[in-house]
Amino acid sequence: MIILQNKPTIIVNKVILRPFEISDIELMEECLKDPEVIKFTGSSDNLDNEIIRKWYSSRNEQTNRLDLAIIERYSEYPLLPLEY
Repeated sequence: MIILQNKPTIIVNKVILRPFEISDIELMEECLKDPEVIKFTGSSDNLDNEIIRKWYSSRNEQTNRLDLAIIERYSEYPLLPLEY
């Protein structure tokens, strides 16, 4: 079993993959309203904002998951969640 306690930050040409930060949560709430995001993540379109905040706030504590935000490198704008 892989232990994913230490979350990596990966920087490439156009994007940064990094652990979620508190400042990402508001943008993720908006992202999770998109019908395609709902479809591909298996989410629901009636998620409570408190549930979303609690879930994203706990991502970095998980040792059996790797959840990373995808950030446009030159704008620092979160794109979509990347989950493994």
